[in-house]
Amino acid sequence: MIPPSGTTSPIPGRSRSPKIIGTDNFTGSELIDAGGAAVEGVLYVVPQPIEETERASIFREAYRARYGSSPPSLFNVMGYDVIRILYEVYQESEGRIDEARSILRSSEYEGASGMIKFDSNGDLIGTQYRHLVLEREGITGLIVARDVVR
Repeated sequence: MIPPSGTTSPIPGRSRSPKIIGTDNFTGSELIDAGGAAVEGVLYVVPQPIEETERASIFREAYRARYGSSPPSLFNVMGYDVIRILYEVYQESEGRIDEARSILRSSEYEGASGMIKFDSNGDLIGTQYRHLVLEREGITGLIVARDVVR
């Protein structure tokens, strides 16, 4: 997403808006490797680290046993939570759509990513995000992700 010109910077202490704003798909070194200096100033958001819950421990161990690596990526964990919640709601509602909506909106789930709850519209409640910006590090000159203090 390219921010409109003339907008105020969402990064404290900066007068210019970032060139590009993105989401958690900007994590990893591929963007920096491919973009080099051109990615300096990119702003993106990622969910907070996964809460350590019993369900998270069970999932992490099952993932390691199955795939031989740990920890699973955030996409693996959240994907698991989505499928598990859909399965539980489907079972409890016996496939009735209106009942499934009601169950989803009135329940709280302990997922592998932490506690999950939805509002009356079915939107996720309480997920907090970190805001990161790609900046050039002073000593090494490398481009690194830094938390933006809000």
